[in-house]
Amino acid sequence: MTPDMPDKIWVASPPPQEDWGDDPDTQWAVKGIVSDDIDAFGAKRYEIKWADWHREDGTSTTWGKHQPDMEKMIEEWNKNRENNWLEMAKESLEIPVALEPSQQWHDALNAERGHGYAEKDTEAQRVGLRKYAGWANIRCPGDDGDGDSDEPAVGSRARLRARPASVSALSNHAAQSTSNRPVPASPVSRSVASPLPSVGLSPDRNKSNTLASTGSTPLSSRQRSSTAKVSSASPAVNDIALEPMKRPMKPLPRRIISPLPPIVDRRAKLQEKWSNVARGFGAAPVRIVNDVNDEDIPPGLESFTYREYCYVHSPEVLVSDMTDCVVSCDCENGCTNAWVCGCQDPSEITNEFDEREFAYDDKGLFKFNVPPGVEVIECNKKCSCYTTRKCPNRVAQTPREVPIEIFRTRDCGWGVRCPVDLVRGKVLGVYTGELITRRQAHQRSDDHKSYIFDLDVHEDGSEDAKGLHFYSVDSYIYGNWTRFLNHSCEPNARVYPVIWDTIPEVNQPYLAIVTTRAVPAGTELTIDYDPKAATSYTKGKGKGKDQIPPGARFCACGAADCRGWVRV
Repeated sequence: MTPDMPDKIWVASPPPQEDWGDDPDTQWAVKGIVSDDIDAFGAKRYEIKWADWHREDGTSTTWGKHQPDMEKMIEEWNKNRENNWLEMAKESLEIPVALEPSQQWHDALNAERGHGYAEKDTEAQRVGLRKYAGWANIRCPGDDGDGDSDEPAVGSRARLRARPASVSALSNHAAQSTSNRPVPASPVSRSVASPLPSVGLSPDRNKSNTLASTGSTPLSSRQRSSTAKVSSASPAVNDIALEPMKRPMKPLPRRIISPLPPIVDRRAKLQEKWSNVARGFGAAPVRIVNDVNDEDIPPGLESFTYREYCYVHSPEVLVSDMTDCVVSCDCENGCTNAWVCGCQDPSEITNEFDEREFAYDDKGLFKFNVPPGVEVIECNKKCSCYTTRKCPNRVAQTPREVPIEIFRTRDCGWGVRCPVDLVRGKVLGVYTGELITRRQAHQRSDDHKSYIFDLDVHEDGSEDAKGLHFYSVDSYIYGNWTRFLNHSCEPNARVYPVIWDTIPEVNQPYLAIVTTRAVPAGTELTIDYDPKAATSYTKGKGKGKDQIPPGARFCACGAADCRGWVRV
């Protein structure tokens, strides 16, 4: 290697030619990206699968680098790859130490990327895992100690450990030396060649993006790397001049790609469907977000129907018209005093002077003044204030004001958050689903039981709650965004019972969700699945934390004061 040619010791040969047919006006459709790797010079390339072109042997993929008309396709591919690596890091932080079988000298970065080294390194730092400090003193198998570079390891992705100089130095040198010059695609020969065409994905008849030989199947990434058997330790390496591969094909004109129609986004379609249902009730939209992995929508929604408000009654539940039973008020200008509001006559919510009061303030915020075993009674359709729509005692029944995001959490499946700040006492909506008897609830499968709430506001545990006059709500088949609320032993929201179209004696209240403290935008909303257990746990000062009662399971909410178990 001469001083004036430091970067030309390794030069890629031109790729083999492909036969793209005789018609220069043919357009070739692209199915998508099926693989990627980093070549010996540190340049990233992608394996493209074609829709209506193939070789005589049936193979239909070629290799190419980043092109302007591939940006969206590459962005989606890279995002899916990153999500897969994140999942690998969540499942295990273990990494292989020795080189993989048949791993070539220039394949170090691909091996690290394949095992998610960078993501595992980040996750290890997040959980406080201490790294072993003695890797620099350990020789890898096959390392003769004659590494040709003492430069620090570099690359497009961080390393979890220092690699031996004999393995990583060449790839490091390649990554550094290509930062300021164009890089050819194939590291087979040192003879100078023109780079691949840079006009979109249009195949060139003189140059191709593939590494496959004539009449043979394209090689895998590991097989491809094994074809470049040029020893860096050879004393005569600078004198070797391999001839570029030639093919008896006539030059072919450039082609223009006609991409296939985009695949329908199930997530966008589902959130539009749910938002349309919500808008039908005047409620804010619902979004589905996943920044964690490639799962497009929550699982188990094949037979699910979104229902923003009210219950779907099971055939075993008697549906009664309570119009003649509910009491009403004559407050024409809105209800301001609970002690003169007629619909509050059955209410048991009182202040310190034993005077009836509303459960909401004049801004519609929940006042947390409802004692256990008592429902909030809101004004109903018979009340004079119904036409004004300004009554401060109509809150849970009104359309949801805040937008909702159903999002993929890192550790607890899918959850719920709000993209705007929430104040304490903000009522977010009601839990909807199928209204069933308690007997039906006990007979439902385990899949359903995770989505069942008992309407047990009047129960103290002494009743036989398996009869027909005790009810539950199952949101497995019917429901809304509230079915995705996760449990926490220190929640930032809670459930309270409320009625407006029935009476307390029927025992069929709605379950409203309200924030118990200020919740910043983007924070996951959680509730306690078993609030009665929380009360007994507090009274016992946590003595039963390590004892999981029958019917409960281990709790992994991660709260500082987690009681260790939860009933579902």
